[in-house]
Amino acid sequence: MDQFLKLSVVCNTLSISKATLYRWVNEGKLIKPIQLGANTSVIRKSELIEYMNRIVRGDTREEVTRDIEQARTQIPR
Repeated sequence: MDQFLKLSVVCNTLSISKATLYRWVNEGKLIKPIQLGANTSVIRKSELIEYMNRIVRGDTREEVTRDIEQARTQIPR
């Protein structure tokens, strides 16, 4: 089972502010958080790790974000 990370943990991991996190999400440069409730948003740990690894390899933020969000919509077999 995958672990969920609060947005504060994501911000600390990426060394960015929450304002930057939301700006990047709006610009398509960071994966959209998953809404668990009215005041609770998270990002899957596995998705954040994939995001960081691919950025380090040289992929663009937009490309990585698109791929991860597209994979969310795939039906597991």
